[in-house]
Amino acid sequence: MRERKNRDRMFIATKVGFEYPGVERGLRAKQIEIVLAWMVQSDPPVIPLVAASTAEQMRENLDALEIELSAEQMARLNNASA
Repeated sequence: MRERKNRDRMFIATKVGFEYPGVERGLRAKQIEIVLAWMVQSDPPVIPLVAASTAEQMRENLDALEIELSAEQMARLNNASA
């Protein structure tokens, strides 16, 4: 059961990532940063478990906490996850 939930979460994150070009405008953020920001700003919030193999990847993960998505951006990402 746990494996299926993890697979479903990855599928949703992938679908949300496809909305990146439309949401990214003006944010100057990488796709993973936007997906992580969306997860944290969701209602209810999702606390992502992140991993990094380099210090740069860890910085990118932490930079997601600084991103403020607008209501329109959140709506686009929420619709993509549905």
